[in-house]
Amino acid sequence: MNNFVLRKTKLLLMLSFVITQISCINNQNYSSGAISNNKLESLNSLIRSDRKAFLGKLTAGLESDSEKANIIVNWLAINFDWRATDYKKRSVQQIIDRGGGNCNDLAKVAANLMDSADIKIRKVKEINIHKKSNDRQNSAVALVNKKGLKYSVFGMMHNDHVWIEIYDTINEEWIPTD
Repeated sequence: MNNFVLRKTKLLLMLSFVITQISCINNQNYSSGAISNNKLESLNSLIRSDRKAFLGKLTAGLESDSEKANIIVNWLAINFDWRATDYKKRSVQQIIDRGGGNCNDLAKVAANLMDSADIKIRKVKEINIHKKSNDRQNSAVALVNKKGLKYSVFGMMHNDHVWIEIYDTINEEWIPTD
């Protein structure tokens, strides 16, 4: 299969997954406000102190791995902030306590929760192409000078991205969760 067809297929799978996630959120009544602030605060508190109990409450009544992954990803998207990379390595607990992070941080938390839910996962990394930016290039050069060549994936036209894929045992394929 050529790269174009593969990327198009992956994009369609991701779109399908996003639609499923929106449906899952609606089914869990997040968007309608049916979940009280007290229950949301309870979940926010529980994820900080007892991730197993948090996961049990969040995924209660859900059967399939994709349903569980959907609700985990959606909960993180609603309750965690994306934050620009600051190049600090944090534990899952530190990311949770911080309430957000970059794509790698958020994937790390999602992977931890999905692993605890016995969902087969894999971490995916890629390099993205962006519009040329002298500011991006100058920042990249400064970063390489300060921290070394392993930071050279950033530059005038590119950046990295990290996400999780779950394995769909029914269709025997990997599904992106981002």
